[in-house]
Amino acid sequence: MENYEHNLKLYNESIRKDLDITLTSIIPTQKNLMKTILWLNSSIIGLLIASLSKGIFIGYIAIPFIFSFLAILTILFALKDGRIKAFGTPNISDIQDIAQDENEKVMGLIQMNNSYKIAFDNNEKLIKKRAKKIALATNKTIVSFISIPILLIVFYCNSNLMKGGKPMAENDSQKPTARPTMSSATSKPAAMMSTNNIGNKSFIINAKDSKATISKSADKPSSSQDSKKGK
Repeated sequence: MENYEHNLKLYNESIRKDLDITLTSIIPTQKNLMKTILWLNSSIIGLLIASLSKGIFIGYIAIPFIFSFLAILTILFALKDGRIKAFGTPNISDIQDIAQDENEKVMGLIQMNNSYKIAFDNNEKLIKKRAKKIALATNKTIVSFISIPILLIVFYCNSNLMKGGKPMAENDSQKPTARPTMSSATSKPAAMMSTNNIGNKSFIINAKDSKATISKSADKPSSSQDSKKGK
């Protein structure tokens, strides 16, 4: 009987330590991790919303926004699962119902061990359920983080391509404005051509006058010859 009682004490110490670890270490660590995931995804969503005021198209931020939003929802459901935790304290009524005999001490240890085991199993289920949701939310957060620089690179390349095409159009539109500078150079040949045309016209007029004088001089002897023939 003493050996059995000794074994019950060993089991009681072991299960109590495991229960203490789950209550004081594992569950608080999960809660802190969930808070970190909430903070990260909330910051991402805030930055994405702020980027809309910078002129970034909503299609570039859709993927990280959706995954961060889903991660926040997953964490909220995980927090909802952990509202009830078991501490392993047996009901006082169960202790009072133990028969007062030579096995009273052993039955008390058995009752405590059963309460610790039930509490540990409930907390273990909670930890496993939360761990799955935390892992899912972590994966969504990673996807959101990875997609942000990729989408920023795509946006940067597209904006540079669009900006690179604008100066070409502006240069093309500015080319005709540079042409009037040639008019100053071409105005001189135009003036020279006009003066040449004027010179040609004057030359033609002088030629016509010379022809008229020649024709008049040629007509004068004929009239003198006619006068001689009349005589």
